[in-house]
Amino acid sequence: MKQKGFSFLLIGCIFLAGCGIKDKVYTASEAEKKIVTFCQKESSNSTAFTAEEFTGPYNAATLLEAIKATGIAIPEGKDDTTRLNNLLKNKDTLRKRFSHAKLPGEANELLHQKTPLTGEQQNRLNRLIIETAFTEKCPKSLTVITRTIGKTLWIYSPFGEPLFSVKASSRNEQVDRKPSPFALLYLDGLFDEKKNISLSYDIIADVLPPDPVTYGSAYNENYARRRQLIYQSLQESIFNMAPQDAPVFVVVLVADIKTGIAIKNTFNLLDFKKYTSDALPFDEYYFREKNEVFGDEALIGDARGSSLKYTDIVWVDFLIDQIKSRIRFKFTQSDFSADKDPDKVITALAANTLSYYPEFTDYSGLYLYNIRAKREMLFNKTQLKTFVEKSPWENKAKFTTIHFDAGKITTDDKDSKSSSELID
Repeated sequence: MKQKGFSFLLIGCIFLAGCGIKDKVYTASEAEKKIVTFCQKESSNSTAFTAEEFTGPYNAATLLEAIKATGIAIPEGKDDTTRLNNLLKNKDTLRKRFSHAKLPGEANELLHQKTPLTGEQQNRLNRLIIETAFTEKCPKSLTVITRTIGKTLWIYSPFGEPLFSVKASSRNEQVDRKPSPFALLYLDGLFDEKKNISLSYDIIADVLPPDPVTYGSAYNENYARRRQLIYQSLQESIFNMAPQDAPVFVVVLVADIKTGIAIKNTFNLLDFKKYTSDALPFDEYYFREKNEVFGDEALIGDARGSSLKYTDIVWVDFLIDQIKSRIRFKFTQSDFSADKDPDKVITALAANTLSYYPEFTDYSGLYLYNIRAKREMLFNKTQLKTFVEKSPWENKAKFTTIHFDAGKITTDDKDSKSSSELID
């Protein structure tokens, strides 16, 4: 039996299935469209108008006036947004009035659906008709906006709610944490002119316990669902791209456009594939995905991501940020004793991180400067290998991509079984 044009991921000591069979290989533009379409169809926020959509260049009253000018009666409602949403419930008026409009593919699918439209589908169709007929006055119902810069895929999602919920902890929930043997007072990293990854830090002995935690914070449930939806869309789209065409990095940015607060997640696509396929445990993936919370007034009312500065993620910057994150985490824990050498701990963390990404070779070595001890250390690549520690999760699962093309089976893993063994 000949199979053409699809591939799937296999993980395990021999195989542990991951990500399923891919029956279509997407181009970059097709993958981006798939992300947007998937999020639109799966999101409950892609139909109804919200007040947040009209905080930027769009105005609900102006849109209503434009619709009314075409002869369509506007239903009653407590405010302009409600009136627009009541208009979406109309079964035939909009469809007949704008029958000449060239509708997007999703709208045409709804128009030619053999079974009767549900209420939600009817509302969605009417929203698409309004968006098409009043392009300049109606905000697009995009739950995400995508843009590719170099080898980095950006996904922006405007959000009209707080991203976090914060509340005081009860006295029974408050935790008195153990003291850490060291305190990290300063940490910085850069890529110097000699192509060394350069880290400067200040560490002191710390025997005082930190203050007890008296409050807690958690992600807004709707935000958590939004991010889960975006990540699921990645599996439905860029996982199906040819490796040479797929992005190396992905940036997911969700912004509360009421306050200008945003959460930005940056990760390597291969890391994400390994994590979703159970070849990488959560405890390890936690360090590989960079999570930032920041505020920017320009994000207020920005439903299109026009205020963002889209850049291509650079390997060395990604790795330096990850090394710094691992160091900060290490020195807030008390899982190592005070007799350990902080310099060696930092060197090992850096060496391990670099060993996880053998594709990155464009560096000379690691330079460390212990500010308090005024000590300089320089390690070349060979010396760094002596600091690499075996992680408990390594070699527990094997990540291999198997490609099927016109009956031929190929793999990106030289140690994998042969094609005949795979078929048997």
